[in-house]
Amino acid sequence: MVPRAAAALLLVDDEPAVRAVLGAGLAAQGFQVTEAEGAAAALDWLEAGGRPDAMVTDLAMPGGVDGLGLLQAARRRLPGLPAVLITGHAGDAAQGALQAAAAAGPFAVLRKPAAAEAVAAQVVTVLRGSPPAEAGREAGTGR
Repeated sequence: MVPRAAAALLLVDDEPAVRAVLGAGLAAQGFQVTEAEGAAAALDWLEAGGRPDAMVTDLAMPGGVDGLGLLQAARRRLPGLPAVLITGHAGDAAQGALQAAAAAGPFAVLRKPAAAEAVAAQVVTVLRGSPPAEAGREAGTGR
C-alpha cells in the first residue's frame, strides 16, 4: 500500500466549489491532490503522463463522459486503478457503478454530501484493495 502522505489522488468534479473544498480537505488529510474539472481534463492529464495512486470522481458529470466512463477510460491506461465514486443519486446509477467497477479494480461509492474525512477513509480502503463500501451507506457512519 502507498503511505497516505505519499498517495497521489486525481480529484475530478465539475463543480468548482466542491472540488476546492474536497481537494483542500484531502490535502489536509495528507494526500497529494491534483484537481480536474471534468472527465476531459482528467483524461488529458492522464494522457500527459499523470499517474495517480487513486482517483476520486463525481459519478454524474456533464460533457458526455460520467464518472464511471472516466474510471473505465482511466483503467485502460492504468489497469486496476483504485477509485472512489461520489454520487448524489441513489439506486440504479450507483448500483450500475458498483457492478461495473467491481470487476476492474478496488473501488468504493459514497453518497453526497461526503466529508473529506469519509472520502479519505475510503481512499485508504481502496488503496489497500479491500472490498467496496455499500452505495447506500451514509458517508462516515460505518453502518
